[in-house]
Amino acid sequence: MGLKERVYAHTPPVLQSALLSAYGLLWRQRRLGGAFPRYVAEYEAREFLSAAEWERYQGDRLAALLRHALHAVPAYRRLPIRAEALHLLEAGRPFEALRRFPLLDKEALRRTPHDYAAEHPGVRLGAALTSGTTGTPLRIMASADAHRRFMAAYEARVRRWAGVSHRDRRVMIGGRLIVPAQDRRGPFWRTNWAEHQLYMSAFHIGPDTALRYAQAIVRFAPRYLVGYASALWALADELDRQGWRAPQPLAAVLTSSEPLRPDMRDTLSRVWGCAVYDGYSGVESCCLAGECAHGRLHLNPDVGVVEFMDGDGEPTLGTEPREMVATGLLNFDQPLIRYRTGDMAMPAAVRCGCGRSMPVLAELVGRVEDDVILRDGTRVRRFHSLPLGLTDVRSVQVVQESLDAFVLNVVPDGTLSEASTHALISRLQERCGGVQVEVREVTEHERTRNGKFRAVVSRLGGTPLPKAGTASG
Repeated sequence: MGLKERVYAHTPPVLQSALLSAYGLLWRQRRLGGAFPRYVAEYEAREFLSAAEWERYQGDRLAALLRHALHAVPAYRRLPIRAEALHLLEAGRPFEALRRFPLLDKEALRRTPHDYAAEHPGVRLGAALTSGTTGTPLRIMASADAHRRFMAAYEARVRRWAGVSHRDRRVMIGGRLIVPAQDRRGPFWRTNWAEHQLYMSAFHIGPDTALRYAQAIVRFAPRYLVGYASALWALADELDRQGWRAPQPLAAVLTSSEPLRPDMRDTLSRVWGCAVYDGYSGVESCCLAGECAHGRLHLNPDVGVVEFMDGDGEPTLGTEPREMVATGLLNFDQPLIRYRTGDMAMPAAVRCGCGRSMPVLAELVGRVEDDVILRDGTRVRRFHSLPLGLTDVRSVQVVQESLDAFVLNVVPDGTLSEASTHALISRLQERCGGVQVEVREVTEHERTRNGKFRAVVSRLGGTPLPKAGTASG
C-alpha cells in the first residue's frame, strides 16, 4: 500500500469523501473540460450517417492516424512495411494499409509503452494504468483532449442513449477499494460531491449488507446506477431475494466491464423499475459500444476500427465469437494500431430498428474467471488491479485453494522483487481480509481447453459454502 493509500485508509469517512471529491474535481476537468461539449454535439450529429458515409469518415480518420504514426511514433517508424504503407495511404487505400501493420500484443506495449508514444514537444500526456482482461499491467498515455474525445463518445452513445447525463446524480459500484475489506461495520460507500456521485464498495455486498446499500441509494436519490455488471446484479439479486423494490423507479441502470446475461438484466430491471443498458469500453479507448433503445450493442466507427480474428490473429468469419482487434481513432498521442484487446465478440450483419448504420455486436463474451468466496459469504471478482504499477510483473493469476488460502501465480519480468511480492500480498488481503497468501513464480498461467487465460481460478469444488452475494474488484 502506497503512502496515499495509507493516508486515505486512516482518514475518517467524511474526510475520505472530501478527498474523493477533490480528486473528482480534478478528474472532472480533465474528462469534461475544454471542447467536451462540442465533441458530444459532433458525435450526436454523426449518429445517423449511412454505411457509405461511415466508411468515408472512418477511412479519412484512419489515414490521418496511420500517416501520423508512421512519421511520429518510434515503434511504427521502424516497421519494415513503412514505405509500402505510406504508398497505400497516398493512393487513398487506408484500410489496405492498415492490414500491412503487425498486430500489437499487450506484452509489447507493456515492455515499451513510450516506444508507442508520439513525439509531441510541449504536449503533456497523462497516464492510466490497466490490466484489462489478461492480468497484464499496461500504461496507457493520452492527452486531456484525447481523453475528452472518448468521454464525449461515452456521453453521447451510452449515457444519452439511456436517457441520462453526466450532470445527473448517480450511484457507482466499481473496482476502487474505497472501504477496507476488513471493515464489516460500514458505511460501505463514500460521496464524490464534485461529480454528484455516491461511490459504493463492490467488496461488501452480501445478504447482511444489501438492505443498507439499498437504503443509502434511496437516501441519495440518484437518477441512475452505473458500474460492473456482476456487482450491480449481486446487489439486485440479494434485494430481490429479500423482496425489496425501489420505492421510485430509476431512469436507467448502466452496466459495463462484464457480459450482462438475460437473467441479470431481468433482475436489475425488476428491482430498480427501469430499463438496463449494457456498454463496452476500455481504458485503451480503442473501441466503444453502446446499447440503443432496441436492445442492440452498436460499435462506434468514429472511436475505432475493429477487426474480428481467430486465435492465430487471422481474419475469420463464422458463427463463433472472435477476438476483437482494435485501432483507436481518438488517441494520436499513443496510437494503438491493430491492438489485441483480448476480448471476444461476434458481429451481427443486421440492420437495427433504431435506424443507425453503426455495426452491431450479436454477442460480447467476457473473460473466463471464477468467483472468490469469502468466509462471510461475499463473492469477489475481478482482481485486475493487483499488478498495476509493478514493473517487474508481467501478469497475475489468483487461485483460491480454500476459504482462507490463496495462491498468486506470477509471471515475472526478470526477477520478482521482494517489494512487489509484498505489494501483491497486501493488495489481495486488502480485498479479501486476513487470508493466507502464497506467491509463486511461474512461466505461464493455467488456461482453459480452448486456450483462454483464467484470471481467477477457484479450487473450492465441493466445499460447503455460505450463502453469498457477489462483488467485483
